[in-house]
Parts: sequence; structure tokens; C-alpha cells
Amino acid sequence: MNTSPQYSLNGNRIIGLPFALLIIAASMTGFCFACWAYLTARETRDWPTVPGKFIDYGVEYDTSGSSTRYYPLVGYEYTVEEIPLYGHRLSFNKNSFSSEAEAIAVSEQFEVGQTVEVYYVPEDPRESVIVPGGENELLIPMGGMALALIVGVLLFYHFWRMPRYIELNSEPGVSEDS
Repeated sequence: MNTSPQYSLNGNRIIGLPFALLIIAASMTGFCFACWAYLTARETRDWPTVPGKFIDYGVEYDTSGSSTRYYPLVGYEYTVEEIPLYGHRLSFNKNSFSSEAEAIAVSEQFEVGQTVEVYYVPEDPRESVIVPGGENELLIPMGGMALALIVGVLLFYHFWRMPRYIELNSEPGVSEDS
């Protein structure tokens, strides 16, 4: 019995290519954001500075994830070009900790009333930090996003090389030569 072979679209390829593209898009977005944050955190070291006064500290917590994360909160006053301003950012990277005690310890490195050096963005002095830098904390997320990007590209290549169509056999294990 000589019948012409029947073909069907390869379902693995149909599902795999969009999945790989989604991984590539998400990891590329995350990698670009991590690079931007890294460069901005690094740039804080070169921002102009003015003296400021440390006025308050505390701890904020976030329970939205699988575990509670604690963030040190700070408050400081400073003046740029005779305009009084209020800052609340400790560093460019929002440092989080697994315990409240760690977050408090970071906040307590400053005393209320203490004079602090405030680093501010020249184009927008309302944006400021009192601890410059912090870019090294972003190396692990950058590496993770780069790894995810590589995996996405490899998956895309794998699914792209798959045949578009697969031959359907009416009887498994029976070839046309039999």
C-alpha cells in the first residue's frame, strides 16, 4: 500500500519559539534595567554634595513576597541654591534585609541631628542619597539576567532548528518499505 505521507505542524516548535522569545524579551528588559541601575548607582559618587541634617530613621517592611523584607528608612534636610529640601533615600539601591534588626542597624549608623553629606542629582536636586555607590549589589541580578538571556537564545536556536512539519504515520513502527 503506497500512500503519500501526511504532515502536521510541529507543536513543540509552535509553542517553543514564542516561549523562547518571551524569555529573551523578559531577560533583556531585566538586564537593561539592571545595567541602568548599576550605572546610576555608580554615578552617585560623582554627584555634587551639600551638607545636610539627619532628622529621622525607621524601618519599613514588605510582606508581599514569600518572606518579609525590611528596608531602612531615613529622613534628612538639606539646601541647594537656597531651596530647602527633604530627602529620604539612604542609597540609590533600596537595600533590603531579612531581619528588622539588620535594617535598624543600617539606619542607626546616623544619629538624629548629625550633619551628613548629601549627594544630589544636579538636574533635579530633589533626588538625593546620603550613601553613594552600591553598584556592586547589582552584579548578581545583572549576571542572572545575562544567564537567562543566554538560555533564551539557546532555546530559540533549538526550537528554530526543529522541522516545521512532522510526518504522521498511521501505524507506529511501520515504514513504507515493509
